[in-house]
This record gives sequence, structure tokens and C-alpha cells, in this order.
Amino acid sequence: MTGTQFTDHLLCAQLKISKLIVFQFKLLHRRLATNSFLTKINLKDNEQCTFCQNDTETLIHLFWTCSVFTPFWQDFKQWAVNRGELSNTINLTAYLVLRLNLNKNKRLDFYFLIARLFLWVCKTRNTFPKIENFSLFLSHYDTPRTNT
Repeated sequence: MTGTQFTDHLLCAQLKISKLIVFQFKLLHRRLATNSFLTKINLKDNEQCTFCQNDTETLIHLFWTCSVFTPFWQDFKQWAVNRGELSNTINLTAYLVLRLNLNKNKRLDFYFLIARLFLWVCKTRNTFPKIENFSLFLSHYDTPRTNT
């Protein structure tokens, strides 16, 4: 790898980390613009969920209770179990998914953060979340595991 390639690689990694930090900050401070908020400031006419069209689109609804996103979380759980990151007996609660409960597994915390970002990207692009697409999305952020 040449010096220029290394610099480009380092810059790209820094941009990805920055994007994650900004996303996590906006999520924790409820600064992601859901349809509910966009309706209140007259930028949208309808506060219904972009995907299910059944409930008001809030962050809790979007990331946890939406009937369209629920299958993704079930697939995510199985994906994490298959990777050895999560016990099959654990119940995914809103606290775990929304990062309101600290995990001791930092890699799992990272995967949950990427999953939330993936769901947000799906919302902004108006595409349905699929675990196969998440795996590709994750490959842009994940680093290979080392056996230490």
C-alpha cells in the first residue's frame, strides 16, 4: 500500500466513524427527523410511518414496534447468534435495541449501532430492511475479527 492509498484509507475510515458518531448523537438526543416531527414543522402532510402506514412514525415506533422492522430484528438476532455474539436465549428488548442498556460485549454494541443506522438509511431511501442487505452494509464498517 502506497502512502497515498494509506492516507485515503485512513480518511475513509475517519469519515465512517464520524458518520456513526453523529448518527448515535442524533438518535440519543432525538434529533432524527421522523414523520411525526416533520409534520409538526409542516414539512410533511402525514405523520404515519413510512413503512407500515399504521402508526405515527416516532423513533420508538420506527426502531422497535413497526411491523415492517420487527422481522429485521428477529433476523438480526439470529444473525448475531450465528456469529457467536449473542445468546439464543436472550430476549431483544427495546432497551437492548435502542442502547438504553449497557452490554459488556463492545462488538455487539457496535453491531446494534450499525443495525440502527442501517434501518435509518432504509427509512431515508424508502427501502425495506433485509438482513442480507445489512450484511453488505456492515461490511463497509466492520473490521475482520482477530483470534487473540
